[in-house]
Amino acid sequence: MKIYRRLLSYAFKYKLSLLACMVFVMILVASKVGGILKVGDFFFSTFIGKNFENISVLTILLLLGIGFIWAFSHYLTFVFSNYLAVSVMHDIRRDLFEKLMELPLAYYKRNRTGEILSRVLNDIGVIEAFFMNIAVELMAQPMTVVVIVVLMFIINTRISIYFFSLGPVLVLILAGIGSIVQKLSTSVQKNISDITSNIQESIYGIEIIKGYAVESNIKKRFRASNDNHLLSLKKELKFRFLGTPSAEFIGVVGVLIILVVGAISIRNQIATTQEIISFIFLALVLSEPLSRSTEIFMILRKLFPAASRIFEIIDLTEQEDIFKPEFGEIKGDIEFKSLFFEYEKNLQTLKNINLKIKKGETVAIVGSSGAGKSSLISMIAMFYVPQKGKLLIDGKNAFDFNPLSIRRQLSLVTQESILFSGTILDNIKLSKPEATDNEVIEAAKLANAHNFISKLPDGYKTILGDRGVRLSGGEKQRIALARAILRKPRILILDEATSSLDAESEQLIQNAMKNILGKQTTIIVSHKLSTIMDADKIVVMEGGHIAAIGTHKDLLHKGGIYKRLFNSQVMV
Repeated sequence: MKIYRRLLSYAFKYKLSLLACMVFVMILVASKVGGILKVGDFFFSTFIGKNFENISVLTILLLLGIGFIWAFSHYLTFVFSNYLAVSVMHDIRRDLFEKLMELPLAYYKRNRTGEILSRVLNDIGVIEAFFMNIAVELMAQPMTVVVIVVLMFIINTRISIYFFSLGPVLVLILAGIGSIVQKLSTSVQKNISDITSNIQESIYGIEIIKGYAVESNIKKRFRASNDNHLLSLKKELKFRFLGTPSAEFIGVVGVLIILVVGAISIRNQIATTQEIISFIFLALVLSEPLSRSTEIFMILRKLFPAASRIFEIIDLTEQEDIFKPEFGEIKGDIEFKSLFFEYEKNLQTLKNINLKIKKGETVAIVGSSGAGKSSLISMIAMFYVPQKGKLLIDGKNAFDFNPLSIRRQLSLVTQESILFSGTILDNIKLSKPEATDNEVIEAAKLANAHNFISKLPDGYKTILGDRGVRLSGGEKQRIALARAILRKPRILILDEATSSLDAESEQLIQNAMKNILGKQTTIIVSHKLSTIMDADKIVVMEGGHIAAIGTHKDLLHKGGIYKRLFNSQVMV
């Protein structure tokens, strides 16, 4: 019930639409039931009572009027209910997306992208379909049932008691089926997540798939996910649609009860023929909203897992604490003091890190794969919180402050240049939306990107597709570097920024970096030692701890890990 109350809380924000919807639903139900009673009365007096004088213009106009009120209220009900639906979905989507933006990076490391996408797209789709197509019926159909039931008791209490004695049987049947449907729906949603993950990963890694010619293996993996989904969906459908025929069959039994008890009542002069005919009319009309109500009940059970998965994300409490004090202007001094960090329990990634970086220094971090290089810079970017120790920026514990106030003063260039759909100008201005075009051009020049951008037909207005697929790797990386430069950061982090580039592109990036080094504190992570030999300080990492610190010359003289790494690259 908590989940359903949560969904209703979104609807209650739009009281006017909700109130209008309820009013027109009541008019809709009243005109529908009133029309049925009028038709029943007309049928009895005209065809049973042989009173053909009832066929008058006034009667026809009255029935037409009731029909018009029913149709018009039906239209307005759908208009207001859909206004309500789109508003509710707008709010749920907004809350979900904003929460996703607030969650720490650790959440995305723990959860598959496809799983998250499934919740954003598929689960939201289930809720949207409910609000757009079912919500109005959730009010109208049960209300119709209640009104008809009340009228039946008014017409003849004795027959009504016999008729509705079948109610508890129907409730028990629906409760049992509903419980099964809810469990199976949870399985269906999980399988949809698997399919979404499969598709997302396959499209993202299509070059690798084709490069290794493993299409058949990937198809086989997808078929397995798709087949599992089909089996779980068939199982769920088998039970989901069991409620309606159950209700219809019980309705048939109920009508038979009316006929038998009604006949006995007429014979014993306990009821009139007109009462029984009205009763039968109402019972027959009741079957449609009753059947539809059972369908809605099943849909509600299916809605539960989807809504639960959405609110599970919205209710996560692990978001970053942006309500801490603002850091203020960063000068650029950085110090790690006895810092320990682990992604998973008992699996330490950083061990007792002690390191000082002075304002304006260029510091390189090197080491073999898994040594902890990227984890170290993730600390500076405030992506994770250490289990022990401190990260001091300008002598202040960085984790005592709003992480956004620190990130706004640093720039990060990663190995994979992430570009977004939009223009080149938009992508560069991402780091500083208020920047002028001249500032963008200046940053692009420093990044050695201006020349190739200017040669494009639309220049800075060139539209980029998904991940900037129209550009080469070197071009994308120079745009990413221009984006980093535009912000004029106090701290610049370059994480393997040239590792995947060809020699020419790498040289262009190296030249661009020379334009900006020394203007801020710069941290460079690289496995290519040739790119960091001029750094003020080189930090050698091994197994999550710092093995050595010094200049290129000092470290070669000392020997050890750095010299082995250098010699292995020189030999290559």
